[in-house]
Amino acid sequence: MAVMARITQAIVEIEGPVHQDEIARRVTTLFGKSRTGSLISASVMRGLQAHKTSSALLEQDGFWMTPPQLNNPPVRDRSNAPLTLQRSDMLCPLEISAAAKIAERENGRLSEEEMSIAVTRLLGFKRTGPDLKVAVLKAIERLHARAGKEDLSASV
Repeated sequence: MAVMARITQAIVEIEGPVHQDEIARRVTTLFGKSRTGSLISASVMRGLQAHKTSSALLEQDGFWMTPPQLNNPPVRDRSNAPLTLQRSDMLCPLEISAAAKIAERENGRLSEEEMSIAVTRLLGFKRTGPDLKVAVLKAIERLHARAGKEDLSASV
């Protein structure tokens, strides 16, 4: 398990925030396999879970990251990424929120439609399909809800 913990940590340090399914795919490739089976998936999860007590890696909704990635999530262009990384369920809500902050900083207040387009362009997508739009709007909604809670706690 110590070996798998080191492998998963290295993947997350380079690619985080990254979904645990994508980490399992990376491990599968690393070991020269073509399919991620249940044994690899279970081994990856044990390796990742080993980090929870050390705080070296953090997990939110299946996405794993380092503390610096949590505090300052990267906004990555996925235009040339493998198709698995271009799926809406592989986009970390923190990364979407970071892209939304950039879009708002660069463009000012945007409508929902404008914001979803701006965010998807920052993430390297040419089109905003329905799944992607829902993922973006849900992440932005979470961001605004969190900001509202922070504003309330600051005024107390």
